[in-house]
Amino acid sequence: MTDATNLVEFVDDETPEVETDQDQNGVDDQVDDDGQEAEDDDSPSDDEEDDYEEVERGDKRYKVPKALKDDLLRQDDYTRKTQIHAEEVKRFQEKAAAFEAASEEVLQATIQARTIKDRLSAINALSDQDWRDVQLMDQQDGGDRYNKLVRELSTLPQKLSEAEALSKAKREEVISAQSEAQTKLIEQGQAILARDIPGWGPELGAKLVDFVKSEYGIDEQRHGAAFMDPALVKMAHAAFKAKEASRKNQTQQRADAIKKAVPAHVVKGGSTPKAGVHDGLSTEEFARRRNQQLAARGKR
Repeated sequence: MTDATNLVEFVDDETPEVETDQDQNGVDDQVDDDGQEAEDDDSPSDDEEDDYEEVERGDKRYKVPKALKDDLLRQDDYTRKTQIHAEEVKRFQEKAAAFEAASEEVLQATIQARTIKDRLSAINALSDQDWRDVQLMDQQDGGDRYNKLVRELSTLPQKLSEAEALSKAKREEVISAQSEAQTKLIEQGQAILARDIPGWGPELGAKLVDFVKSEYGIDEQRHGAAFMDPALVKMAHAAFKAKEASRKNQTQQRADAIKKAVPAHVVKGGSTPKAGVHDGLSTEEFARRRNQQLAARGKR
């Protein structure tokens, strides 16, 4: 018989200064002794107009020295690139946060389903004697433990079904988001490779896979992420082209060495060399045979 105490536990589960144009005595430093506004000595004179150019900053145009124009344009370009980079970082952070939130939802849904399942299993494991003990405790202290357990047992299967369905849906959402992100990443990478590698396509890609596997022991199963990084693929392609060029160079060197080692007048297949003077002879052999012919005629 279950201990009554255990059954009870089971059931009763600072302000910045404003800058002004006045000095400490309250006198406007832009006004001279005669009360007239001081002239701006920094404005260019008519003779200096040719040394200035207009640049646009925001919605306004300003005259600046020509020597500074290129620097300002470079600064604008740097600022624009910095803003683009910042926007890309922000988008990445937003995606990372969304993925983290989705993963947290999956975890919570899984935990909820597991909790309900464990509770249902615990109630179903109660023996007939356990149920009688619960009723007895209710009679002794006027509790309602028995009825609560009955109601809980009747609702838990539906709750479990809903929790498991939610957990499955959350997991599928994360998997779909991962697949979509991976597909987009692959498409972007393929576009970069098609732009930067002449003749890029499935055939060349397969050659690179075989090359890095044989040369460096890298394969798609263990190093799949490397094949999705355009920079790494371009590095592999550069190594592949260098190896290919070296192999062709060695083949050509061997062919040249064989060509130099075999005389041009040697006939292939072991057949008897053709006698006399003919066009198939090298220059030296042609001259030697021709001299022999002339010498033989002289002796006659």
